Amino acid sequence: MSMLSIPPKYLNRKVMDWLKMADAGELVLPSFQRSYVWDPPRVANYLVALLERKPTGTFLILEADDPIQFSSRRLLGCRNDGSVGKPRELVLDGQQRLTALWGALRGNKEKRYFIRVENLLHCKMIVEEVVWRSPKWKAKNPELIWKENLVPADILWHDRDSSTGSGTLDRIAEWCKTAPKTKGGPNFLYQAIARLRERLLIEPFLQYCMLAKETEPDVAIDIFIKVNESAVKLKKIDIIVALAQSDHEVDLRSRARDFLHRSSELRHYFNPVMRKAIPEIAEWVLKVGCLKVDSEDHPDGLAPKESNYVLAINYLTERDLNELEGDLDATLNFVARNGGGATKRTLAAWPPVHVIAALQNDLRAVANVSAGAVNHLILSYLWRSFLTSRYQAIANDRLLHDFRGLREYLRRVETGSGKPNLAATVPIFDESAYPLPSAESLRRPTGVPWIGGISRLGRAIAAVVMQKNPLDWVTGQELDFERVRDLESKKKLKRHYVFDETCFPTDVLEKISIKHGLNGVLLARPSVPTGNDKDPVNFLEWIRQNKPKVTELEILRRTGSHLIPYKSLEKNGNLVWHYSNFLKARAVKVEEEIRKLTTLRSRDPDSLRWAKRRSPS
Repeated sequence: MSMLSIPPKYLNRKVMDWLKMADAGELVLPSFQRSYVWDPPRVANYLVALLERKPTGTFLILEADDPIQFSSRRLLGCRNDGSVGKPRELVLDGQQRLTALWGALRGNKEKRYFIRVENLLHCKMIVEEVVWRSPKWKAKNPELIWKENLVPADILWHDRDSSTGSGTLDRIAEWCKTAPKTKGGPNFLYQAIARLRERLLIEPFLQYCMLAKETEPDVAIDIFIKVNESAVKLKKIDIIVALAQSDHEVDLRSRARDFLHRSSELRHYFNPVMRKAIPEIAEWVLKVGCLKVDSEDHPDGLAPKESNYVLAINYLTERDLNELEGDLDATLNFVARNGGGATKRTLAAWPPVHVIAALQNDLRAVANVSAGAVNHLILSYLWRSFLTSRYQAIANDRLLHDFRGLREYLRRVETGSGKPNLAATVPIFDESAYPLPSAESLRRPTGVPWIGGISRLGRAIAAVVMQKNPLDWVTGQELDFERVRDLESKKKLKRHYVFDETCFPTDVLEKISIKHGLNGVLLARPSVPTGNDKDPVNFLEWIRQNKPKVTELEILRRTGSHLIPYKSLEKNGNLVWHYSNFLKARAVKVEEEIRKLTTLRSRDPDSLRWAKRRSPS
C-alpha cells in the first residue's frame, strides 16, 4: 500500500458548523458507506457526552476533488434537491455520529429526544440524562413536557431556510411562550435554554482528520477500513461497488435494490436485511458479468473475482445488465425446481449458479437443436459442482475454465461442427480428476458433514434427496420447492437426526458420529411429544398410533422417499452395529441417486440424444 503523499491535518469544528455543511450538501457520504444503525440509547449517550464535554472520537474526512473521488449521497434526513451546494468533503468515518446529531437536533420520524437538566434556570447546569419518545409524544403541549423537566433537543436548531443566525433562537422563544410558568417568566427560561444550546452546538469542538484531496482512493479506503468503528462493518465488495459506480456511472446499489424488489427468487437466497443483501446481490451481478464479458481484449470472459469486477462493468451496457439480472432469476428458479436448493440454507454451493446464468444466451441458441439433451448436460454439471471437489479451491479460475468449455461445447452443438470430448473440454466432467462420492466414501465417519452446516457436500446430500420431492413423515405432504420455501420462511423446516444422540449411551457416542450427513433428513416441524422423535423406531410408532389412517405401506413410502431403507431402522443387534448398518444401507441408496443425476443418458457420452427434461432457460 502506498504511503500518504501529503500528511493529514488534524482540525476542529463546531457541532453547528458540521450540521450546516451537511445541510448545505457540502459534507456528504461516499456511497460505499452502509446504512445508519444507531439505536436511541446510543444517540442519547452521545448527546450526553457532548453536553458533558467528554471525548467523542475523531472524524475521518477526505477533501473532495473535482471530479469527486467516490460517488456520494447526502446525510440521512438532509434535503436532496437542486438547491444543495457542491460537495467539499467526504465523511469516511463518523456517519453514525453525524446522523445521530442531525436526527436529534432536526427531529426525525422515529424518535424525538429531550434533555433533562438539573437546575436549568440556574448558572450551574448538570445534565441528568437524555431521553427519547415518539415524535407525537406531547408534541403540542410544551407545558406538560416542561413539568417533567425536559427540553426538546429539536428546538435548539435554526430553521432550514434561515440564512442567518437570527432565526436560531426563534424556536426557543416560541416554545418558551407556551411552555411553563417559571419564576422570571418566559424570558428567563429563554436565556437558560439558549445557554443549553450553546453548550451543545457552539461550545463543543469536534476533532477531525482531514486527508488531502490528492490522497489516492485506494489509500483513503485502506485508512478508512483500518480506523472504521461503525456498528456495521464494510466488506471489500462495498468499496468495489462504489468504485464501479464512480468510474462507470453504474449505480449497482440501486439496481440491486430494484432487482430484489421485483425478483420472485432472490429473497429466498439473500439476507432479509436490505442493507446486507444489496452488496451481496451486486457481487453476484458482477460475478456473472465477469463471465459474460466478450470483447477484443477479453474474448473468453474474465475470472469472477474482485480484481476483475470494475473492469467487467466497463464492458457491460445497461441492456446487458437487464438481461443478466433476468438470467440470474431464471437460473435460480431452474435450480430450485430441480432440487438444487430452494433456499439459502439448502443450496449446496453458489458457483454453478453463476456459470449457468452466464450461459443462458448459449442455452437459448441451442434450445431448438436439442433442448432436452442440453438440459440434462446442465443438470449434470450442476450436481457435479455440488458433489465433487472441483470448486473447493481456486474456484474463480476453475469457474472460468468450465464456463469456457461448456460454452464451446454448446456452440459446436448449435453449429453442428462436431462435439469435442466432454471431459477434456469441461474439466469438471473428468471423473478421474474429480470423482463423485462412492457409497464407501459416503459412509465413512468423516465422509459427509452434517446437512445443517455450511459444508458443500453435506448440503449436497440433502439436495440429492430433496430433488425427489420427498414426503413429510408425519403429514405425508410432498416437500417440493414451494413447500420447502414456505416452511423455511416460517422457520419450520427441520434438519432432523434420524438417530439422535439420546439413542445411545455416552460410551457408544465416543465411537460414532451422529452429525453425519447420511443421518439427516429435512422434515416439517412435527407436533410430536417431546422425546418421541429422538429414536426412529419410537417416532414411527408414534405416527402409527396417532395417525391411524397411515398404513405400514404408507410409512414405508414416506421413509423411502428420503432414500432411507425402511428395514435399516429396525433394531437388530447392538446399537453401534445397528447405526452402522443404517449408514451403509443409506449410502448405497444415495450413491445410486447421485449416478442418476450426474451420468449422461446415452450410449455415447458425447452424444446429445437424451430424454427431454425441463429447460434451464
